Amino acid sequence: MEQIANHALTKHSLPAPGSPWTDVRAFAWTFHAYKELGGFEPVAHAANRKARDIPACTLTDLRAALYFETRRYRHFCYPPDATDMVHIHALVEEIRARIRSGKNT
Repeated sequence: MEQIANHALTKHSLPAPGSPWTDVRAFAWTFHAYKELGGFEPVAHAANRKARDIPACTLTDLRAALYFETRRYRHFCYPPDATDMVHIHALVEEIRARIRSGKNT
């Protein structure tokens, strides 16, 4: 998957609101969080701790959390359920809000 830097994100980079898991997953893979944050631990921290307070996250945290969710469900060998998709879509929508407001640099 082609990588997209935060500053290069546009509204067209993101899946539509409420998109299926496959579309969200494809977008998440445009950011290699392990490489960007320096390994598993900081990415896991972004997903499991920081993403509990989505508005307080940086754009990098949001994208790392989304990437981690794709890895989590790949490891589980099943897609997220409806409850988990609510959180996953919230991550995408906050990323969308950051792009709209110009806070993606």
